[in-house]
Amino acid sequence: LELRNQAVPVTIGNKKVVTLEDCTLHDMPGITVYGTLTLSRVRMAGCAGSCVLLTDATNNDTLTVRHSTFLGGPGAVGVDIIQCKAGKAAILSQSNVFAGLQTGVRFGALCPGWGEFRNNSFASNGTGIAYQPVASPNNVLRNTLFSGHTTAAVSCGLATFLSRDRHLLFQNASDGCLGGDAGTLSGQDPLYLFAAAGDGCREL
Repeated sequence: LELRNQAVPVTIGNKKVVTLEDCTLHDMPGITVYGTLTLSRVRMAGCAGSCVLLTDATNNDTLTVRHSTFLGGPGAVGVDIIQCKAGKAAILSQSNVFAGLQTGVRFGALCPGWGEFRNNSFASNGTGIAYQPVASPNNVLRNTLFSGHTTAAVSCGLATFLSRDRHLLFQNASDGCLGGDAGTLSGQDPLYLFAAAGDGCREL
């Protein structure tokens, strides 16, 4: 499935459940989520504003993103979590690429929930992850690569973490709050396969 040049965002209504697999969405406003959304092997590029916008403080459901790619330009945000419910995971993110965005993932002041990030790549964004300016416990950030960020790899805000370790940090203007994390490597080239195209896959 390919969606492009849409005038309005795709909207997932409250208590609705949508799964997108093997899709491409580009040059459009993106997806606004009030219900439950799972993305698997989805490529989003040229988003107008936010690729995915989560905005429902009553929502008990979690945004799940796996093996997907978010490519943007100036002003774009990969996943923008404006509101979420306290005591719940707002996002589970595994093995995704966020590249060329103003912010890869941004948590808003109305999101007291948490995020779980494992095995993701953040490349050449302004900021990789901007955590909440309000207290948010139970965050997980592990085995993640941050390279080429012009502002900061991560801004931790008032977030606290169950686990935060094993990153690779390379040529960021600032590593933010990650520099002293356990098992972290600094200055090691991530060896992207197609760096010029914004591909965050690594050569193994």
